[in-house]
Amino acid sequence: MWPPTVQRQFEIGDTTFLQNVIHAPSNKVLHTLFPAESNFTVVPNFEERGSYGPEDCFITLEIYADDKPVLIVSLHRERDLKRMSKRAEVDLQMRRRLSDLIGDCPLSTLHGISVFGRKLKFYTLHTSGTISPDVGPSESSAHRYNNAPMDQWSLDILEPEGEIQVRRITDGLIKAFA
Repeated sequence: MWPPTVQRQFEIGDTTFLQNVIHAPSNKVLHTLFPAESNFTVVPNFEERGSYGPEDCFITLEIYADDKPVLIVSLHRERDLKRMSKRAEVDLQMRRRLSDLIGDCPLSTLHGISVFGRKLKFYTLHTSGTISPDVGPSESSAHRYNNAPMDQWSLDILEPEGEIQVRRITDGLIKAFA
């Protein structure tokens, strides 16, 4: 179970009107899992997609072991999860970011987690080029955005299953660099 300090960040995020507070809970989780005295660094990354404002950025917290990427966490507002086009865009951006960084990853697998508020979707990209989950089967114009169904973000980070999955990945990374 997450410590009360982590849980409190999610409660604060639910009650504030500040847009950028969505990053605080994930930041708290990652700094709990990768403390400053570890070999890991949590690096914020902001990639602008357009000129529409702060909501038009692809924001990630990237975990580096020394200077090599090992985990990418993309952050998005929970209210955007219901938007099919937003999910498709986020999915594509995560796949691109993983592809951009796999060559620098010191492991055979680069992990990614897409976060809409508290909802999680997990990715793995292997050095062989295999990425999971697979892109949805439909590429027709009528269904091209439905390649990222909402149920792919089914785990909640504050629920046991979500926490277990996050800790499985981070514990594996910590062991790999022990």
